[in-house]
Amino acid sequence: MQRDCIANLNPSRTDWNIDVKILSISYKREFMVKRVLILADQRGDRIEASICYQTFKHSVPNHIYDGEWYNIRDFKVIKPVLPERNTNHQYQIKYFEKTDMMILGTLSARDYYRFEDFSHVFKGVIPFNNLYDFYGSVIDVGPMKEEFRKVDEYGNTYGVNSLSVSCYKDEHIFCHLRGYSADKFLTEWTSKGYNTTFKYIYLLIHHLIDITVEENLPPPVARVQLPRDITEIIIARVPRCYQPNLSLVCKAFRQLITSPQHFSTRLLHGFTEPVLYALIGEPFKITPLSWSILYRSNLPLRFRRVPTLRPILPGCAGVTVGHKIYVMGGYVPKTTAIFIDCRLHTLENLPDMQRARCYAAAGVIDGKIYVIGGYQKRDDDWVEVYDVERRVWETVPSQSPDDATLDGTFSNTVVMQGRIFFRILNCCLAYDPRQGLWQSWGLESQLMRFWNSTSCVVGDLLYTVDRTFSLVHPIVVYYPNELVWRPLMGVSAYDLRMLNYEWSKMANFGGKLVILSRYYGRPHEICCVVTALETRQGGQIQGKVESVSHVYRDVFPYIELCGTVTV
Repeated sequence: MQRDCIANLNPSRTDWNIDVKILSISYKREFMVKRVLILADQRGDRIEASICYQTFKHSVPNHIYDGEWYNIRDFKVIKPVLPERNTNHQYQIKYFEKTDMMILGTLSARDYYRFEDFSHVFKGVIPFNNLYDFYGSVIDVGPMKEEFRKVDEYGNTYGVNSLSVSCYKDEHIFCHLRGYSADKFLTEWTSKGYNTTFKYIYLLIHHLIDITVEENLPPPVARVQLPRDITEIIIARVPRCYQPNLSLVCKAFRQLITSPQHFSTRLLHGFTEPVLYALIGEPFKITPLSWSILYRSNLPLRFRRVPTLRPILPGCAGVTVGHKIYVMGGYVPKTTAIFIDCRLHTLENLPDMQRARCYAAAGVIDGKIYVIGGYQKRDDDWVEVYDVERRVWETVPSQSPDDATLDGTFSNTVVMQGRIFFRILNCCLAYDPRQGLWQSWGLESQLMRFWNSTSCVVGDLLYTVDRTFSLVHPIVVYYPNELVWRPLMGVSAYDLRMLNYEWSKMANFGGKLVILSRYYGRPHEICCVVTALETRQGGQIQGKVESVSHVYRDVFPYIELCGTVTV
């Protein structure tokens, strides 16, 4: 969907659609109490937005966070009512009853605060009447200035105190911190009695009243230089979702986080973690699909697009190996194959397959990638294998089964017990590459009883959704050694009441079961249900729903592929 820019906003229409970051949130009393937001888009342009309390209560999220990106659509653009201005934009945004606002899931360099160097302040490169974001280490905190104590619209008072800050370049700045955070920070500083900050070694300073350069500041606090190997281990322990922010602290951190050695250290010391990727687009359309990553920060789980990865047409087959995603074929059968390095989000072309394929079955057995079908059934090259180490494709001679569809397209594939299983309309097929044998099951078999497109394998057991609730519970588990289905205990239909099973996918998320589905009755949104699994006495699997999160919103979103890598 087309997005507008802040620079183009004007009062000529109300169907605007913008992606913006909230730089600050405050309250102001004019004719009534309203919430005032300072917004910035990816170009760095800023504009003020006002939300009357009644509108805020009913039309936008209950909680709005500064520092987060939001999509705002259908709003008015008006001329400022009062002469005081918070931005240089000639207009302001005004919410009304049709305005819609939702948190975004977009991961890119523009997702962070707009940081400024202290040198820019010294040289007058940036004006003094704007809000700023800095990373710096606090050297000293001055006393609360009572003469500058302010009163808000509710009659509450808050103070202003001064900070002396040093950045990683050993540059110093003197500034005033305003708002309730000034009182809170002074309390923290006094009680702990040392150069404390709210998070890690560095303090994010924003919402400054003013900035002044002072000549005779105290010298910076002496720093102890840690050995590089110790620094590598410390950085490796930081969860992946926080590393983009950490890379902004200094050049040294950024170089370390983007180096191959960083991932080797995480692997060596057991700090790797599962990360789920999904290929999302619109159903029934031959349009490119975008990659999104599911990660957890201080907010609930949510998808964020990965703009550095090029979109891919539907019809491809995908598998994960370690920290890589391999993608083969595509709509209008293709021979192309690529892999994505999820550590740095880079993409590399692989040698072409020997046959073009679309909606093929794919699986990883003994470190090799097998691709089956994806075009009209034929014995001589229906199966191909890619040797990851040698980086070559080879044809696997195989007698294609009679039960396979003539066009050779498959929409549901799993790997279980060293075999590749794929389901078609009236039967299920399995290929054992170690022995080169095929096996098939008809509609009357136990395996075909519940298996559908919402399924995945965790711990060599097949999990799927029972849409008929034949075994009472909504999720059932197939035990291949016993050839029997059993319910996943601990998860009830009420726990999954929000899911639309017709538009859902399952994935193994580091040993946990993840269901991604459209909300029932809300086709524009995707929710994520994370369920922890535990094997109890007798082999019975017990599940416990850990979280239910709204993770994505778009026009009728559809998940083509999803898989978990380890980074």
